[in-house]
Amino acid sequence: MEADSRGIGYPSTTSASQLLEMVLQLVTLLWAVTMKTCAKWKPSRPLSSVVAVTLWSLRVLLLLSPPRGRAMVQDVCTTCQISVHIQSLLDAAAAEAPSAQSVLSSAGSGPSEGSLTAGVPNKAGTADFQGGTYKVRKSLQVPPGGNIVIKDGTIQASDDFHEGSPVIDASPKQTPPTKNTESFVDDIEPAQLSPDPSSFSFEYITFQNIMIDSNHRGAGISLSNALRTSIENVYVSHFSTTGINVHPSSSETYITNSFLGQHPTAGRDPHERNFTGTAINLSGTNNALTDVVLFSSAVGVDVSGHDNTLSGVHCYNKATRFGGTGIYLRKSGLGQNRIINSYLDYTGIVAEDPLQLHISNSFFRGDAFVALKSIKGVVGEVNIVDNTFSGSNKGTGIVQLQ
Repeated sequence: MEADSRGIGYPSTTSASQLLEMVLQLVTLLWAVTMKTCAKWKPSRPLSSVVAVTLWSLRVLLLLSPPRGRAMVQDVCTTCQISVHIQSLLDAAAAEAPSAQSVLSSAGSGPSEGSLTAGVPNKAGTADFQGGTYKVRKSLQVPPGGNIVIKDGTIQASDDFHEGSPVIDASPKQTPPTKNTESFVDDIEPAQLSPDPSSFSFEYITFQNIMIDSNHRGAGISLSNALRTSIENVYVSHFSTTGINVHPSSSETYITNSFLGQHPTAGRDPHERNFTGTAINLSGTNNALTDVVLFSSAVGVDVSGHDNTLSGVHCYNKATRFGGTGIYLRKSGLGQNRIINSYLDYTGIVAEDPLQLHISNSFFRGDAFVALKSIKGVVGEVNIVDNTFSGSNKGTGIVQLQ
């Protein structure tokens, strides 16, 4: 150690050089790891900017420290030159990182391993976003096929995202979604109320551990001509229209352990009366919602298909007194929808011309109620049993006719 006139010791030139050599080795290792990472996912901001800030901070600390001789100055200059080179390499790696669409398309680009229902090719592919955050300007198109997993990432709509479009779209572009029938059981055969098996373009598509931020530009996920879709542990927010839209041409969509809301909130939101949109739209058949939380939107679940099951659904999307509805069951031919073990939190259930409707073992809080709404004066085989209602004790009817 060498002491100055103040008696404070400073490292020798040799020690400083060794320290800088260690720092350079660490930076080189960081560069190698970052290059490998950038090849797999596209960061929301260039990683090189983070490294550059770190290096510039190191330079400032070195310049503010006491003089250590010509060797130290040479080491600092070398560090600056290497950092500039590393930064250029990192920027190049980030620029070459795959886009969100290319990651998704890769899941369906491989050879087919046989076929599934109605000739849907078995792609056996995985689109793994590896925890990255991707900002998109237009809908991500799911490649047609079956046995595809889409997982582990955050997808955000940009400020110039095509308004009204879904962030992730699973639909065949050549065939628009069919409209759901408004006929009743006396007007149509039961088999005609289900999608044509030959119309499916997707089968066994799985969404796992995905966060979708629609940025108030459109919807979250749209499913058309899709069979046996699983949506697991998905968070959809900031949608302006619909969080998850299951079109009439789709069937057997299972949504579990997921969270949907137009505005992130945990209740008592001062802007609740302004909530719009629908968290989940079920126009298809034979679908199931299990353990799903709907925390902000005008309508929690809009059901216009039949043979759907809702279990463990917690709706506190928009209170009834503000014009919101937790679960809206529209007239849908055979009906045959079941709501069990669910929690209607200050927002209730509306059922139009209900047929074979079953509501049981559910909890209605805050004067939430069940409304049976007449459209064509049709009602039959409605079971509303074993439910608990809690409210203000002001005489609000727990089951109302409208």
